[in-house]
Amino acid sequence: MAAEDRYITKVAGRLDGTEGAGTVDVTERPTLRLPVRMLDRFLGGFRPGTVTLLDSAHPYVSEIVGMLCVQAVGALGGDVLYIDGGNSFDPYGLMAHAKMLGVDRDLVLDNIRVARAFTAHQLTSLLHDSLPKALEARAAAGQDGGRPLTVVVSHIADLYTDRDVGRSEARGMLDLCAGRLVEVTEASAAVTVATNYGLSKLGTRGALRRALYGRVHRVIRIERAGPPDGRPPGPAGLRWHAAPRRHSRDAARMVIKLPSEGKAIVYHPAPRHQRTLDDYAPIVDGGA
Repeated sequence: MAAEDRYITKVAGRLDGTEGAGTVDVTERPTLRLPVRMLDRFLGGFRPGTVTLLDSAHPYVSEIVGMLCVQAVGALGGDVLYIDGGNSFDPYGLMAHAKMLGVDRDLVLDNIRVARAFTAHQLTSLLHDSLPKALEARAAAGQDGGRPLTVVVSHIADLYTDRDVGRSEARGMLDLCAGRLVEVTEASAAVTVATNYGLSKLGTRGALRRALYGRVHRVIRIERAGPPDGRPPGPAGLRWHAAPRRHSRDAARMVIKLPSEGKAIVYHPAPRHQRTLDDYAPIVDGGA
């Protein structure tokens, strides 16, 4: 057995189980919400049965994913399947978010299962074969007990831009995986979040971008923005959101866009250890 096949078998063994599944009613599952009130109101939450693509190389994408993982376990009492296509899983970052949100760190780590891929073919096997079987096993065994499920696919496109993978083959595999990801997400009523940190890479690989954008339910794009103080105003139609000043290297403001909805805001995040007045307001499913 080849080394790649041994790796896939090992990962499949962690995720796989008996087959058999039914379709879960999305109305029975709660919306996954960000703890950052301003962003949650703008984005409207991450709804069950949908695949959201965070399409950006901005470092704040990692913050969003970390907060969603902690919220999925702490606020919803659910589980997280984290498929890592970029060696990006950061347990220390998760523990920092858990501390900030008042969630037991061991609880968070105990309810997140991670599978890593290091080649395009490994990622294809995980998404197309192992993930559906894992969700079928979870449903058939009744192990969820109604527990919400969140699926994170990190760096979903990066491995398909490898120079050792032909362009036609890469597009075919990504299109196949994105389609399967949508299918299993809708059938299991999971909240699925995929990240694409290789925004600049896909700029020269239009077929990959079309394959990805054409499959997912929703796209969120994050780009860097200049400071508003004493500078020209932001792009037309954007609203500035003021937050405490930051002095760290990740203090850059950002433009967050919902391309399909034609909406965008300029956002300046506070550091992890700081809170804004907005954070103390109650949050409800409507985003108020």
